[in-house]
Amino acid sequence: MQFITFTPMTTEEQKNHKSTIPVRIDSVKQIGEFQRTRCIYYRVEFDDMLLQGPFSLSMQDTNLRIEFANWNWAVLSGSMNDFDEKNLFDSSQAINQIFQTIEEFDEIFLDLGHIWLPNDMPALVSQNNKICIGDVYRLSARVFYRCYLLASERIKENEWYEYCMSHPEDLWLSEQETTAFRNWRNEEIEKTKTRYRSKDYANLRLPKKGAKE
Repeated sequence: MQFITFTPMTTEEQKNHKSTIPVRIDSVKQIGEFQRTRCIYYRVEFDDMLLQGPFSLSMQDTNLRIEFANWNWAVLSGSMNDFDEKNLFDSSQAINQIFQTIEEFDEIFLDLGHIWLPNDMPALVSQNNKICIGDVYRLSARVFYRCYLLASERIKENEWYEYCMSHPEDLWLSEQETTAFRNWRNEEIEKTKTRYRSKDYANLRLPKKGAKE
């Protein structure tokens, strides 16, 4: 039988832990008055559970750091395997292991969410004035919360913009995680291509143009 263990962080642990969340650049838009960048984050949804975070989540040999629990879902902030203070997704193998482990449990689900960040934030414009799709940044929990409120239409754009711009130190490029997630994505693409070319998928492939049925 598979078990999931939830361990809330103590007050002292919360005080010593710098809460950050990985967000991946998805697209750059001009919407209304503010230019903004859409970022993807990974979240875990729980079946018939109401939780408050932050806490750690243990499944088999996989330990995860969870932030910003919101009723029946929470933000996946990092791996606690080979624990270090940054809790990074440090390799494509680690990402793959975590996602596969989550999928093995009936009680939890992996999903994507999105938030917006102002293009004017120094960490974004410092990369040769070019925002690169697929780059991974670390964002503080407090700024993430304001961005989440905007995405859920619970605060106004000017309030979101002013708060983000008043905390420029709360966003920075995570080069190690950028490499890890790019490698993981490329590996997933290659896996899909391999499956598509296999005999099991032969009947599902469309015939090439001009080929005999």
